[in-house]
Amino acid sequence: MISLSGVAISAFEADTNVMPFDPDTVDAVAFDSDGTLYGQRALSETISSVIKRTLGDAMRARSWYREFRELILMCAVYNIKRAVS
Repeated sequence: MISLSGVAISAFEADTNVMPFDPDTVDAVAFDSDGTLYGQRALSETISSVIKRTLGDAMRARSWYREFRELILMCAVYNIKRAVS
C-alpha cells in the first residue's frame, strides 16, 4: 500500500465481471460477439499519449517506488485538469 498525502493507494486485481466505465457513454468501445469489451487498449493509449504531451514524457524518478508515485501523481493531475476544464 502506498500513501500519498494521506490518500491510500493499494494494488488490486482486475475483476473481469466489473466494467471500469459505462460503455454507453463511450463511443470508441465496442463489444465482441461473446460480449467482452473491445477497444480498451486504444482508449488507454490515447490517455497515455495525452498525459505524455501535456505533462512530459520523461520519468525523473530512479527507484520503482518513486516512479510509481510519480505516475500516480501525473494521473491525478491529468484528472484534475480534465475536471476543471
